[in-house]
Amino acid sequence: MTPQEGRQSSAAVASTGAARPGLLAGLACPGCARPLTATAAREGGPATTLACAACHRRWPVRQRTPAFLPPALLTAVPTGPVTLLHAPDVEHWDGVRHSLERADPRLCAEVFDVSRDDWLFLLPLPPEARVLVLGSGWARLAASLAGLCGRVYAVDPDHARARFANARAFAEGHPNLLGIQARLGVLPFAPESLDLVVLTDVAALGPGDPWRHLPANLVRLRSLLAPRGRLLLRGEPAAGRWAGRLRLNHWRRLLYQAGFSRVDDLLALPDCGTNSYVLQMGPEVPPPRALAAYARHYLEPKTLARRLAGGWLRSGRAVGAAEWLFSSHWLLAGNQPSLETPVLEQSGLSSGAWGVLAARSRPYRGARAHFAAFDPGTARVHFLVKVARDASAEAVVASEHQMLVRLQESLSPDLRATVPAPLDRFAVHGHPAAAQSHLDGRTLARILQETPAWRRPRVAARLLTAAAEWLSRFHQETARPVVMSDEWLERLALSELRRCAEECARSTRERHLLEELAAATARLAGQRLPLVCEHRDFWAKNILLDRDTVRVVDWDLAQFDRLPLGDLYALIHSLAFILVGDPGDLTRAEPMLHLAYGGTGLFSQAVDAVIGRYRAGLGIPPEWGRLLLPLSVARQALLHAEHFHSGMDARWLEVAVCYLGAPDRFPAAVGHSDREAPRGR
Repeated sequence: MTPQEGRQSSAAVASTGAARPGLLAGLACPGCARPLTATAAREGGPATTLACAACHRRWPVRQRTPAFLPPALLTAVPTGPVTLLHAPDVEHWDGVRHSLERADPRLCAEVFDVSRDDWLFLLPLPPEARVLVLGSGWARLAASLAGLCGRVYAVDPDHARARFANARAFAEGHPNLLGIQARLGVLPFAPESLDLVVLTDVAALGPGDPWRHLPANLVRLRSLLAPRGRLLLRGEPAAGRWAGRLRLNHWRRLLYQAGFSRVDDLLALPDCGTNSYVLQMGPEVPPPRALAAYARHYLEPKTLARRLAGGWLRSGRAVGAAEWLFSSHWLLAGNQPSLETPVLEQSGLSSGAWGVLAARSRPYRGARAHFAAFDPGTARVHFLVKVARDASAEAVVASEHQMLVRLQESLSPDLRATVPAPLDRFAVHGHPAAAQSHLDGRTLARILQETPAWRRPRVAARLLTAAAEWLSRFHQETARPVVMSDEWLERLALSELRRCAEECARSTRERHLLEELAAATARLAGQRLPLVCEHRDFWAKNILLDRDTVRVVDWDLAQFDRLPLGDLYALIHSLAFILVGDPGDLTRAEPMLHLAYGGTGLFSQAVDAVIGRYRAGLGIPPEWGRLLLPLSVARQALLHAEHFHSGMDARWLEVAVCYLGAPDRFPAAVGHSDREAPRGR
């Protein structure tokens, strides 16, 4: 967080008294359901008491948090990493997150990884919806809902967690989020006053055995909903003597008995490493087909167990699989005859009884939630919808949409069919969104990971050759020869190298090598070089292979008039890191470089050949070939530092430094056009 952002957070805390009356005015007496009045100890100060004029009951506001439970139920003394969350420093919110990440990465992801909540865009919410999150915990889900709704009340019986929700509201800029300490018996809301009630944990319903009184509790929650309101609950398995008795059919029966006429499934499958996926299944979408669509398109085959599970799910015979309670199986109950999904209810999209897969991507700046609409009869995906998490990120959505429009206009017909076609732009709950066609195929990363280790070098060489041939043709169609003036060099290379030295370099040696690279680049002014449309994320996960056809997705970072060879090097590195057994952490820079550019071995020979043919096809001078590898890797480090915020910038810079320290050890990095790439089967 910058100092300016810190001052803004301080101002938000200081103005709590002015910001909260709007939310406090929506509360009602838990006893008689009459409006509550907020009073302050001094004029203009924050509210300290909530009082009911009808029954004369009063409740305190402790540490800016309304408390409807007695002090005896305040938080116990915490221990371990969770202590960081009990007294968060609002002015240094990023510091709180980084400290928690170092102490407990799993807890940090649970608290701060908002990408886990992308599926909330599926919810049919009216404008300015009023939402109650019961059992809100550390308020990650409530904060995500605050970006979509008018008012969000995060209710938890733990005072520290309710207080953390308010700290989060201040620090992250959610003036429509209020944390409250309460539970079901003392909820400060009038009947029919809420548009959505979210029950994240059955234990939040009250003390004792909440499972025993579950039917009555569901009826009480339904009474809080407006006529078109909905209840969203996590269908977790029962505990204690009720264990094993509440599977999904039991949950559905209880909801019908509580007065709801329609129950839809939001099935969150087990977390798959960096991605988890949610399937929306209505009566029109058979669970086996939904699971088959998930396994076919999005299940990452990182382990043998996942590969076996993927084969079983793709077979379509997993009839009972959806009945097993996964860790985040949600049920959405209401009284509407149909479920209108705002992601798909757009005039420019194909109508139909689609199922939806909601894919969670990495939580970097500008990231978008991804939704795939699939046919329930065939489990085939027909189109994709991408929604910006940040409501102000119109430029991110517009950039990819405009790039796809330009590619459709400028590419030849057969290449045009290998990139997504733009369909429409619209808004989902006020967030900019765009739809595009879906491309079939398996990613190169998935193909290589599913290949036995002893065959991987030959398969990697074949995949590299196929993708490099597509890339060479694509760059030849988008190339524009330019004489590299000082202005072009400054724009395309020198300014980025300086920023890389400032933001990524952590040692004098790294800065010195980057300065030498900049000086060598500047001496090439006046030479002629083709500028191309660079994908800028030409990673093996973004390249699909369908039989012999290569297709490329995720064009949000693409730009015209960029230096060549960068995409080809990115492809080589992504395959090489998989071959050295380091596809995610990127800690084995030197083994990766030796495998790819050492000049020996099947894969390195393929690298040498494809670089040579690419360079010859575009007419790239040999001296540029020696500079574009470290240039592209340094720019990759800068991209991770400024855009992805992934923490991988230092590791990418290590790759550049390793090459610059002894470039003669990697002869294949320049390429020889007279060598044929191996074409293994």
